[in-house]
Amino acid sequence: MNSGWSDLFLGAIAAATLVMALIQVGAIIAALRLAKQAQQAIQSVHQEVRPLIARAQTLTEEASRTVALATAQAQKVDRLITDLSQRVDETSIVLQEAIITPAREGLAIVAAIKASLSALRGLRDEPAERAPRRRGRSSFHRVITPRDFSRGFTRRSERATRWTHIPQK
Repeated sequence: MNSGWSDLFLGAIAAATLVMALIQVGAIIAALRLAKQAQQAIQSVHQEVRPLIARAQTLTEEASRTVALATAQAQKVDRLITDLSQRVDETSIVLQEAIITPAREGLAIVAAIKASLSALRGLRDEPAERAPRRRGRSSFHRVITPRDFSRGFTRRSERATRWTHIPQK
């Protein structure tokens, strides 16, 4: 009986080992199927993502070209504005030299004519007997220069013969 029990236990151990081996083979087969499905899923995702990645790269390249063009345009605009401001400055200088300087000279001539007319009116209005006479000289004892007129000199009074300066406003 001893051998009967040991054969029985030995048979039970063999059956348990066989069941464990079958379970392990089943687990390996299930793992292989799962790995195959995972691989197919990864390939599917990879195929779907590959065009997206290519599109993203294209967009990135276009964006970098656009940024480069925008930078170049900004530099051109900056140069244009700089050139424009220089030309405006040059034009204002030319205008000042061409218009304002001759206008000042013209105003000085007009002031000289006004002062001359005022002086002539003053001489005409003075009575001949009151006008002081000096040997061979006229009533004016000072030589009037164009510089006097450009500074705004005029007569102080109808009877005075001296010129005074009137400050310009």
